Parts: sequence; C-alpha cells; structure tokens
Amino acid sequence: SMRYTLDNEGRKITTLGDELRAMEIYTRIQKMRFGERVNLETVIQPDIDVDHLPVLPLLIQPLIENAISHGLEKLTRPGLITLTVTQAKGILKIQVQDNGVGLTTDDLERLRKRVEDKNLEDSRSIGLRNVNNRIKMYYGQNYGLKITSQLNVGTTVTLFLQAPTS
Repeated sequence: SMRYTLDNEGRKITTLGDELRAMEIYTRIQKMRFGERVNLETVIQPDIDVDHLPVLPLLIQPLIENAISHGLEKLTRPGLITLTVTQAKGILKIQVQDNGVGLTTDDLERLRKRVEDKNLEDSRSIGLRNVNNRIKMYYGQNYGLKITSQLNVGTTVTLFLQAPTS
C-alpha cells in the first residue's frame, strides 16, 4: 500500500486496475484494525478493461479512507463500502458508498462547500478537495465529485471522469 502511494506520488497517470488493487490492500489493512466494521465490495461494469483504463493516481484511496474514518469507524454493526465503476456516454463513474453514520443535511451542505472552496489554509476536507481539484484541472470543469448522504443510512461520493476514447 505504501509502495503504491510512493510510486504514484507525482505521476500523472496510472490504470484503474492498479488503483483498485491498491484499494483492496488498503481495505484489508483497515479490516485488520476495525474487524467487521470494514468490508469492501467491488462492482465493475463487465465491459470495462481496468488494466488498460488510464486514470489519475490516488483518486480512490481518499474516498475509501473517508468512508472508513467518518462513516464506518463508529459503527457497532458490520460496515460495508461498495465501490462501483461504470462507464456510459463518455463518462467514467467511480462511486464509493458506505452504510455508515451518514451526515445531516446541514453537515452535508457544509462539506460540499468545503470541497469546492479554494482556501488552501482550511485543512478540513482536504483529501476530498484535492481529489475534486485534480479532476477538474485534468479533465475539465464539467468533471469532479458529488457527495450525497443521509443520516444513519450512509454516504456516497461519486467521481465523474472523462472516459478515454478508443
């Protein structure tokens, strides 16, 4: 996990397959720490060749980390993170959904504003903000992340990326 992070720091592109393998390792480590509160299910659209699909590195890890630390860590029941990858109409959609504690409507709105904020001195939500900014800088302003949440149900963070053309 650490090797993947260090190898990809500063790299412009990796493959979705490498990202997914790194997330499986990261999640296994967290499962050792949190037990049944951390489980990962990965669902990939069958026609997506993850080993040949280029993506920016280190986009998914902050989402998984947030799902664990903010969504699942305080659970007393088994937690589940579902990572779903689909592609349609030129959009690659990577979705991280947890069945954790969720957010109130007000907290969700504050989080959304912090993610869009360009204030570099605000260290809250920096992982999500960095992911969102990197996506927008690389793919364009029409891409980025979307956050939805419901208190006591869970949170979903969806990345919208430009799908590569053949």
